[in-house]
Amino acid sequence: MPWVKELKWVEDPELGEWGWMCADMPFSDYGNVSIGDGTVIAHDLIEHTHGPANIGGVIDELIAIGAVWFVRGRHGDMQRRASTSRHAPDMALAQEIAHVMETLIRYPESFCRRDVPRTQWHSDDETFKFCAEYAYRTLREDRDKDEMDILREIVGPRERVEEMIVSCMRRGYNLCRARFRHRGDYGPNNLFWAIAEEINDYTKRGHLEKDHEQHFKLHYGFEQHTGHTYARVEPIYREEEY
Repeated sequence: MPWVKELKWVEDPELGEWGWMCADMPFSDYGNVSIGDGTVIAHDLIEHTHGPANIGGVIDELIAIGAVWFVRGRHGDMQRRASTSRHAPDMALAQEIAHVMETLIRYPESFCRRDVPRTQWHSDDETFKFCAEYAYRTLREDRDKDEMDILREIVGPRERVEEMIVSCMRRGYNLCRARFRHRGDYGPNNLFWAIAEEINDYTKRGHLEKDHEQHFKLHYGFEQHTGHTYARVEPIYREEEY
């Protein structure tokens, strides 16, 4: 199935850094990085199951982390060369969850209780529960009592926080599995890295202007006859650029 997504090379107004982002994705209101390299774009397209235009808020990020486990974590492929990763996949995800929960403490408005999914037992619950427990323990070690009190006021006691994390990870995993149900065990993983590597290679080829916003089309998907993944970046030329 072919997909086409408009991307832009743009400056983050808060950080002053240049990078890639999906054209329909708003800049984050909650201090998260909105721009990045090919891995960030692949994450937004493949692992944010509700689409880049809907990215935002703690629950969406936690659901996306469940999809990360489906696409990359369970294959031990959090980075392209897994052997260079400093942490095991479950540890890496637990630390990312702790970062998301720190965002919740700083921006309580990023949480909406009605968005927390209701889910049932999952075959990967052991991993999800480990991530939730490790993330909470990390938070408790790094944050002071007042900050942890904010988290308890927003979500509830430790058990409630960990249940929320597990439930979101289940939902993200299941949504991503359903989306790619006909693409084999490694299909979404291969597509993720096809996108990431194409964007990073395009960046290295020197076609980008440091101080000039540019727009591109990203073509990606699975070849109709072979099922092989592909990704291709091509520039969009606006009339006013001529």
